[in-house]
Amino acid sequence: MENQIEEILIKRVAPMLWPTHFNAIADELEKDIPNFNRDKFLTRAIKAWEDAQPEIDFNDEIPY
Repeated sequence: MENQIEEILIKRVAPMLWPTHFNAIADELEKDIPNFNRDKFLTRAIKAWEDAQPEIDFNDEIPY
């Protein structure tokens, strides 16, 4: 059950949040899941968020 919750949070919720929220989520999960791997969760959540972000082509060239 705990792994299912982590998977849902990583695959469906993490891409919709700012990564600054991931530590607070990890804090709460650590309280309730005895074998929770914080580093693995944070790595996967950040990767899921990064993968969901659109690629932006910044045109910062100064034309003069």
